[in-house]
Amino acid sequence: MNFIEVTGSTKKQKALTKKIAKWCIGELLPRVRTLDVTINLLNKLDGNVDGYQWSGENNRQHFIEINRNLCYDDFVTAVMHEMVHVKQDYRKDKRPIEDKEKEAYEQQEILFERWKNDN
Repeated sequence: MNFIEVTGSTKKQKALTKKIAKWCIGELLPRVRTLDVTINLLNKLDGNVDGYQWSGENNRQHFIEINRNLCYDDFVTAVMHEMVHVKQDYRKDKRPIEDKEKEAYEQQEILFERWKNDN
């Protein structure tokens, strides 16, 4: 079973974040059951970005930081964007970072439209 832990912010925002991450895994990696994703909701991130993602010791352990002060749409798409990077790292995607970012930006918009229809 996938493990998703969310820290920081309010109970409501943590619950929303966990719901988004779980939903994204179902959309992006539906057969995977061994992910360990830790998401930290922070007031501000270095570089004034919306989010960061990096892998742990293996392709199953992932860490995400999200700016918790974003408006709803930007917050949801930031989580989705970073979850696309989780998929890329899980699959050991070797493409250049520019290609991975392009895919993440494209997918976040597609996922957000599906999210609005499902929720």
